[in-house]
Amino acid sequence: MRSLKIITLFCFIFLYQGQRIIMSAHPVSEAEGGLNQTEFEVTDSLYKAFTVSTNQNGVNILCFEEFEFKNPINLEEFPVGSFVRCGGILQKIEFNPNKSKIWILRLTVSDAFARNPNLPIGQ
Repeated sequence: MRSLKIITLFCFIFLYQGQRIIMSAHPVSEAEGGLNQTEFEVTDSLYKAFTVSTNQNGVNILCFEEFEFKNPINLEEFPVGSFVRCGGILQKIEFNPNKSKIWILRLTVSDAFARNPNLPIGQ
């Protein structure tokens, strides 16, 4: 039954490629590779954020999320421990090539944005 859900995901997720999406909110962290947290990174004035989303027990990685920001963001708006919600254009979708359930998929989101999850949509 579980594999049917992955097949269903595989069939429908590509409908969202090229579309604007918004992901669940996560706490901001400085811990590299932290689970169910978002880490911001600035390298050579390129802004990125990374999230590793797991199942409830933290055993399986459901999704690696990489957000590539077109414009600089004010990281002071997202201090460690606060929550952030990221989104943008779903650019790339990659499934685990060996089909193990250790991790299921990797998403790359371009033209990304970061927002306070408590703000109404549009602000």
